Amino acid sequence: MAKIWNAHNGEPVNEGERLVVERLREELPDDFLIIPDIQIRYKFGRVDEIDALLVTPFCVVVVEIKDYKGQVIFGAQQHWVDQEERKDPVGVNAGRARRIKGKLADADSRLGSLWVADQVVLAREPQLLDIQELVKSKVTTLERASRRLSDPESMVPNANSVQPFETEWVLKALNFNLKRRAKRESFGAYKATELIETDS
Repeated sequence: MAKIWNAHNGEPVNEGERLVVERLREELPDDFLIIPDIQIRYKFGRVDEIDALLVTPFCVVVVEIKDYKGQVIFGAQQHWVDQEERKDPVGVNAGRARRIKGKLADADSRLGSLWVADQVVLAREPQLLDIQELVKSKVTTLERASRRLSDPESMVPNANSVQPFETEWVLKALNFNLKRRAKRESFGAYKATELIETDS
């Protein structure tokens, strides 16, 4: 059973995220660490909101969780849900992984060769699911998620060259900037996408 690291009091923000985090906790090995619901801040004010960060013995994985019911297509730089084009979660998540990789390497030179992977996990099996060949390695269903995430061959391009690292190095490199994600307000069918200003 994987461990949950939650010093920042992060909690899944919806039922899909809760299902995925709980299932991964139950099914992944004991030496895996799940950090749920975080914001990672970078220089110059950029913030990445991350559903879950997985620290494994061989890499770090940025996990984006989607909870779709209808018809879903994942293409190369394209994404449709119920015939409506949406922002490509695979590309967005790959960008997060690159930024986290840079942040870890900047914070600790021992993490310079650490692979940071990205994975979209579907909380439930949609009515219709089409994952095009170019992104098949980046998207998985919850049924297959633990098997894929725990397999170095699936997550790291050259699994034979993995350099050992300590989980504590990763936590220390990120700890100064880890915050729980801000809850997003919903107004009927509309969701807030950006916080412009606060009362404090």
